[in-house]
Amino acid sequence: MGKIYWSVVALIIVTGLSIAWYVANENENSVKFAPQQFENENQAIDAVLPLFQKMSERYQWIFLAPQPENDLHWKLVMLLIEKVNQDKQWTVVVDTYFSKATGYRGDLDLSLLQSQSSFLPLLLQKYPKKKILLISPNVLSTQIIAESVRSSVMFQKIAPENGALTFLTYPKSRDEEADYLLPCSESRDLKTGLSDLGCYVRQQARPFYKTLTNLKSPSGFLLELNSSELVLFIQ
Repeated sequence: MGKIYWSVVALIIVTGLSIAWYVANENENSVKFAPQQFENENQAIDAVLPLFQKMSERYQWIFLAPQPENDLHWKLVMLLIEKVNQDKQWTVVVDTYFSKATGYRGDLDLSLLQSQSSFLPLLLQKYPKKKILLISPNVLSTQIIAESVRSSVMFQKIAPENGALTFLTYPKSRDEEADYLLPCSESRDLKTGLSDLGCYVRQQARPFYKTLTNLKSPSGFLLELNSSELVLFIQ
């Protein structure tokens, strides 16, 4: 799974697959909290929690989509589940990548990547009325990427209404910008209101990372790309 994940990442970097940000359309895309530094992981999740709760009132399924091999993202996902699932109202489904990598077991473990044709019917049959949290790698769950599982025609056709909280890093220096996961095409005509999401993230990060006083504490910002996807840029 690790090799597959990083091959998808490489494809994104090379081709810029469907990664676009409509700056002019503030009704669909907006900054929910500006770049800021948190004292700890708990404070970071508390900042996200009100928007997550609002999303949970609307959607039966919500993807929690951390970046693989990112310990901070995984800690944040675990903290969020601890806070929102005390009464066990959510069924937790975990992609096998994370169950193998972390040892965490949900109510059901499955591979979204290897079971694209079967996991939807399975969940619909096994949990027809349940609210479900699906923990899966961000590249499989975000609608930023047209080739993700959640963006597939089959998923959009038969899945219940669903949202996502996607976790991504952001660059903290000019050197990190050069190797950042999301591409930035400087040749785009920004007068049209269209720019790469990668460019937008860099624009948000540059004034902020110069002010960071403690590189060990989490910091970041939250974007709502549309009513169904929150993206937390944090590291």
